[in-house]
Order: sequence, then structure tokens, then C-alpha cells
Amino acid sequence: MNKWSNKSLTKLKTCHQDLITLANEVLKIHDCSVFEGHRTKEKQDEYFNNGTSRVKFPNSKHNKQPSMAIDLAPYKPGADPYDMENVLFFAGIVVAVADRLYRNGLMTHKLRWGGNWSTKADHPFAFDTNRFFDGIHFELMYD
Repeated sequence: MNKWSNKSLTKLKTCHQDLITLANEVLKIHDCSVFEGHRTKEKQDEYFNNGTSRVKFPNSKHNKQPSMAIDLAPYKPGADPYDMENVLFFAGIVVAVADRLYRNGLMTHKLRWGGNWSTKADHPFAFDTNRFFDGIHFELMYD
């Protein structure tokens, strides 16, 4: 059975309850790590300045308290957590689990994946290849 490391659990606790519910359900299916939940101004500025983020503080959903975004990556010992094939496979699991949880009333928000910024609430699988790819980023959508 997969379980959270102390580091991942600490970061997970900074997230909105929907993301906690989602991550815990995903963990039952695929081992994973929480790379980021809430992000401070200093960390957001660092990521913006080095190009890791395209959003200035306080405009990232990571900057909310609780965080409305989570960076969740597949975990395989010795594997690169950013390996494209693993990230795409894992993202499919996360998006499918989020959809199921939302439809069953266990999440109050729909999910948008950072590999697909064109996601709309009424068309969750539209794909735009011309946008910034952030494959381990998942965020809650506002209605």
C-alpha cells in the first residue's frame, strides 16, 4: 500500500480539502509525491524569475490559503518524476479520479491540469499544444 512521506504530507496539508481528497484517492492507485501545495511570495517570485512559473505573486492558485493548486508527481524509485511518458500516464489517472470524485459529490470543484491550460468546465479534455506545459500541476477551477 502506498503512503505519503512526511515531506509530501506536510505539503498536502496546505491544500484545499478537494485537493487533499483527490491526492489521497490517487495515492490508492499510483504512488506519488506532493512537490508543492501553498507557495510563499518568495518561492513564487523565484519560480517566476527563473521561468518555472508564468504567474507573479499573488496570482498563482498556489498562493491561496489553502492552496487551490497542487504539484503532484508520479513516484517510481530511481525514475525521473518529470519523465514525459510517466507524467502523461499519471495525469490521466489524476484527471479521471477528479472527474469521478466531482460527479459523486466528493469534490466541490472541477480540476484543470497544467498540461492542458485550455481546459474549460464544459469541455475538460480540449487540448492546446501552444501553451506552457506544467505536467505535474493540478488546480481547482472556479465556477
